[in-house]
Amino acid sequence: MDVGKLPEAFEDVAVYFTWKEWELLEAGDKGLYQDQMLRNYQVLVSLGYQGPTPDLICRIQQGEMELWVWEEEEDHCLRTCLQMLRHLAELSSSSLLRKGLPT
Repeated sequence: MDVGKLPEAFEDVAVYFTWKEWELLEAGDKGLYQDQMLRNYQVLVSLGYQGPTPDLICRIQQGEMELWVWEEEEDHCLRTCLQMLRHLAELSSSSLLRKGLPT
């Protein structure tokens, strides 16, 4: 993978929530979201990404609890996002295991 394209790769797999969607998530789902976004970023770093840390990752690392970023008029299907997060978690775990990285 072209290291110059790694920042775009993170945005390709990042999931963002409106405030309304964020409030509908249970604590466990919020934790899963944070863990998955960190794993996605760790994979990019393991592939050689050395650029600036995405804002979402900085916010998670700083312990921010309110991670919604889109305005409410941006209507996104919460169920689809949760399914995607769970699928990404499964893919990331299997990918990290193949590479010998901690999950």
